[in-house]
Amino acid sequence: MEKIHRGDGFAIIEKDGEYQISWAQGPYNEPVFYSISKRNMTKHLNQIKTLMK
Repeated sequence: MEKIHRGDGFAIIEKDGEYQISWAQGPYNEPVFYSISKRNMTKHLNQIKTLMK
């Protein structure tokens, strides 16, 4: 099952134990996707929670 964590201008997609970060880029705002580690995913989610307070 796919899980999407939304941030400010980006999203982290969790699927089958793998993680990707995505955001819109370029003149046509096409989405780009980059693989990230679970450690980086946790770090980004913690930053989102801190900013939301």
